[in-house]
Amino acid sequence: MGDKVLRRLPPWKINKDGSIKPGAFEPHPDDGKMSVFAADSNSTKTVLQACIDDRRALLGSEDIEIKQRAQNFLAKNGNSPDEFFQKGWRVCEFEVDRVPEEFSIGEPDPTGHRNISGLLEDFEANLASFVRIATIRPTLD
Repeated sequence: MGDKVLRRLPPWKINKDGSIKPGAFEPHPDDGKMSVFAADSNSTKTVLQACIDDRRALLGSEDIEIKQRAQNFLAKNGNSPDEFFQKGWRVCEFEVDRVPEEFSIGEPDPTGHRNISGLLEDFEANLASFVRIATIRPTLD
């Protein structure tokens, strides 16, 4: 068994039956990378907290629209990993060595954050592959 990574899943990326929607593995539109976290240095809580921290950082933006979106996001989803989990946010995990070969996986930064990089068409062609290899963590650990 190889290294595992974690990916946060907002409630709109999870089906009513609890399965993961393929869209949960689309790359970020700004940089074309899929954000994950090293499982050996992170937990469900720390992955959700990273999302909260990212939004809180946007509260200091001078751009009123960015600031307002961050405020709305936190008002809707909560201000703690526990609140996120109660609102339906989840974290999935998968083994790095099961990631399709079309992708490269960056080394973790000091927080354990990593990027999975590839061509947009490779992401689109492999969304179902990511769904097959990922498992949702059932608890907030």
